[in-house]
Amino acid sequence: MKRFFLFLISIVLLSCENHSFIKERNKSLQDSISLFIEKANNYEIPKSKALEHLVKAESLVNSLPKDSLYFKNKIYVGFIYFNLGIKDKYKTISFELINDAIEAKDSFYLARSYSYIGDYYTDKVVLDSAVIYYQNAEKVYFGIKDNIGIGRMHVKMATAKFRARDYLGSEKSAVMALTYIRLANNKLLEYEANTSLGLACVETKDYEKADEYFQKAYKIAREENLENLGQYQSKAISLNNLGFLYLKSGKYKEALNYFNQANQDSNLKIEFPELYATILDNKAKAKLKLGDFSGLPGDFL
Repeated sequence: MKRFFLFLISIVLLSCENHSFIKERNKSLQDSISLFIEKANNYEIPKSKALEHLVKAESLVNSLPKDSLYFKNKIYVGFIYFNLGIKDKYKTISFELINDAIEAKDSFYLARSYSYIGDYYTDKVVLDSAVIYYQNAEKVYFGIKDNIGIGRMHVKMATAKFRARDYLGSEKSAVMALTYIRLANNKLLEYEANTSLGLACVETKDYEKADEYFQKAYKIAREENLENLGQYQSKAISLNNLGFLYLKSGKYKEALNYFNQANQDSNLKIEFPELYATILDNKAKAKLKLGDFSGLPGDFL
């Protein structure tokens, strides 16, 4: 009896030692992964060097057990591949994540992985495929009753349909997005949905509705700190959209006023250079329509 008791103690001690070893090993592994990811995400080093670090990070990630830490790291690796312009590798990793999530029976990461494939096809302007994968993600989110996830997929579908010039379809998806977003009270997605609705209404020449939706988006941008949620220059985006609406509807003075307001933030050029260029271009077009040639062709240049 004493021998058996001692045997049990030795098993428990061995089990604790193994658990401690595995825990320490995983911590060391995560530290190495984080270091390689940080190096790969450094925009100041050459792309070839960043890629070396990223390949090492990916190799270490693939040795992790298929838990939330694995999925988070692998998603991050995929994003860096995308940012480095190696988008087919991002696609491959996203498909691997789908298979891994199915194997792990993890609905949350399965839905996210479907949405990443949708983003890939949106970027490639293969928009029918993008919508299919967003719909796959939506079904999974619906199964786990994730209203934010459902709303986000409808916003993404609205964007993809808009780019495919299916403006009525885009409007319909954005309206559906708002239905779920309001249940979850997510201001960033509400801002994005109203912006999508406004853009779709501009293209269908429903200018009154477009103004209503753009004003709603602008109100959210003014009242909420969307920068904390990852959306920079939301006020400038909304002001530019309002200016674009008035430019399209032939109200050039009002358009110019909005473009001037949109261009007031001193951080705009640094934080969102593409938007800065768009506002300058739109501003120049409005001035040209008004017969005001001051600052032209400088703004176009």
